[in-house]
Amino acid sequence: MLSHLPIADPGYVLLPPQRPSSTISNSLGNKIAICLSTRYDKPLATIRKYFSLQDVQQWGRVRVLDDGDDMHASALYRQAEDRRDATFIRVSVIICTVPLALSQGALLLSV
Repeated sequence: MLSHLPIADPGYVLLPPQRPSSTISNSLGNKIAICLSTRYDKPLATIRKYFSLQDVQQWGRVRVLDDGDDMHASALYRQAEDRRDATFIRVSVIICTVPLALSQGALLLSV
């Protein structure tokens, strides 16, 4: 079913909706180029030589193949209002104050 969609990484698959590169603003294109320049520690002129907005596609979802999780792009993918957003997770760290437990490196986590 998903075999016709492009796969950039064998652990993930891109899912619709999809928008063409013509919908990407020049401002966003500049931000992408600056991000790539920073990430790869290359001059912006070098990045601009190889980076073209015509090669960029926007996809609404990415599926992790091993566990089946879907990540949604909020700007492209409209979810029903009754769906839960699991992108926010609160983690509390509780350090045990009992000297014996601390000497053994005890650390309790609650999610």
